[in-house]
Amino acid sequence: MEQQWDNDTTSLLGYMITHLQEILQQQDNNGGGFILERLATLMLLRLFLLPDGHPGYTLCLRRLIASLITRHWVSETVAVLEEIVVRLRQLLGLQFIGELEPPLVLARLAGFLKLRFQEQGDLGDLEEAIKYFRTLNQRPFVEPEERAKHMDNLADGLMALYHECHTAEDLDEAIELYRQVLTLRPAGHPGRFHSLCNLSSSLFSRFGRYDSLEDLDEAIDYDKEALSLIPEEHSSRSVLLHNLALSWHARFEREGEAPFGAI
Repeated sequence: MEQQWDNDTTSLLGYMITHLQEILQQQDNNGGGFILERLATLMLLRLFLLPDGHPGYTLCLRRLIASLITRHWVSETVAVLEEIVVRLRQLLGLQFIGELEPPLVLARLAGFLKLRFQEQGDLGDLEEAIKYFRTLNQRPFVEPEERAKHMDNLADGLMALYHECHTAEDLDEAIELYRQVLTLRPAGHPGRFHSLCNLSSSLFSRFGRYDSLEDLDEAIDYDKEALSLIPEEHSSRSVLLHNLALSWHARFEREGEAPFGAI
């Protein structure tokens, strides 16, 4: 009798979830936060009612995570972020086979751990995210653009760790990864601008540590190339010009060379 009640309740919850999803699709972010909250609550209740090993458990968990992620982008509350991390860990545990973690789940978990570090400052979250980014980067037989994305994420994580701990090895590894990403994004690639900026910024950081003129000159060259890729009205142009001004000022103080004709 209890099992029948659970089945009926689960079916009713499924109907209510579908109905709310339809309403949400018809709305233009008007009241969406309230609906997303109710949707996540119903999905969580439905997940709770499913027994271990139920064939629909994983799918239900995936849908709950998707709903929580959407809700997070709308509300950005700490509680929702915590729930996302918990549920992604749960999903990763269900899918773990030997030493092979499902890449999409692992990438999402790493991304949200890094986000939680940025919001809450727990270095353990960043270190765990880097571990997962490294695992993703070591996967064989990956398409070049996917490889570039994994290397980019790992390098970003290492740079964040460097700014916290100031370990030279993290900075050096990040720079090498950014170099590899840039080779995968040749002239004309839509991601080249982003890669040029990352590499320039990391090289300028290493110049600040070691006073290496080679790093400084390389950073200037990459900033100049990045500047050539964007129109004058681009939102990043002022930032690039500011970075170039800092770099040329540093070079003038270091070598006494006036930056005439620099740009």
